[in-house]
Amino acid sequence: MMVPGYEFRSGEKPFATLGRIVAENMNATAVHLRDRSVNASDRVHETRKRFKEIRALLRLFHEPLGDQFAIENRWYRDAGRALAGYRDVDAVIASISNLSPKVREQVGSAMVRKLRRVTQQKRREVYRDREAAEERLEGIAAQLPIAAARVNNLSPAAFKGFASIEDGLVRTLRDGKRAMRAAWKSRDAAAFHEWRKRVKDHWYHVQLLHSLWPDQLAVREKVLNDLSHILGEHHDLEVIRNIVAGASDTFTASGAKKIDRALVARQRRLEQKAKSVGEKIYSGRPAAFAREMAQQWKRWRYSPSPSLRRIRGERSQSRTAVPSLRRRTP
Repeated sequence: MMVPGYEFRSGEKPFATLGRIVAENMNATAVHLRDRSVNASDRVHETRKRFKEIRALLRLFHEPLGDQFAIENRWYRDAGRALAGYRDVDAVIASISNLSPKVREQVGSAMVRKLRRVTQQKRREVYRDREAAEERLEGIAAQLPIAAARVNNLSPAAFKGFASIEDGLVRTLRDGKRAMRAAWKSRDAAAFHEWRKRVKDHWYHVQLLHSLWPDQLAVREKVLNDLSHILGEHHDLEVIRNIVAGASDTFTASGAKKIDRALVARQRRLEQKAKSVGEKIYSGRPAAFAREMAQQWKRWRYSPSPSLRRIRGERSQSRTAVPSLRRRTP
């Protein structure tokens, strides 16, 4: 679940939106990281999600951030990587539990149990030193207010209306389109994983812009979410393949080959599905989508608030029914 407020608000200037979202996310994340009543794996997972949300926000404001973009993006990337070892092992365990029924049938229950044993052992090794893990979480939590302050201390001069985000919106869509083509051309797992990152970026951008055009963007958000899950499963299967390949002491050559064959077959089906869903998102020109959003931004930005519309409606009903000859601005 996202921290409430991950959205543009009518009447709020873009620079204020950027600062508010970063501050709210980092404050909430710092509290969460220090909450030992929540298990470490959940804290790591939520923190990495927050960092991805912020990096997507930074990409949307890439143009006005200028050189500061690289600095901030690198910081959140490196902070997330510092927790990657903990998150990766938890993700693998979850991916084994989420194997499709068909893959489970092809692999066999005995092999699935072996996979669980191997990954559970890896998890125990990663989390063996609990205090070291807590120290790492505390170290990151202590840096979060500083990271938020860096953004708030920037000059707001370059953040001017929709132009602040137009380049970032186009860039992300264009990069996603290229990533889809590269993945489909190479059929390489790493390329599909890169495509998923760009899909997630655009998914976050659509959520940020949701209030501009709720009905249409809700549909787009769902399609992007579906595509992200498809590509996420593809990546999870690749991670499992790598674990099997590196566990020759646990799996026989024939057993490893059986697992790999089932996982690759599933990946190929997911690739076809991802292509079909991806074409719904990337069929149009990124610039055309940005122009449409610019029009929606104008309508949303300068339309009365719901409370003001209600007041105007009440005033209108209290007047006599004599039509006015003066033309009113809608």
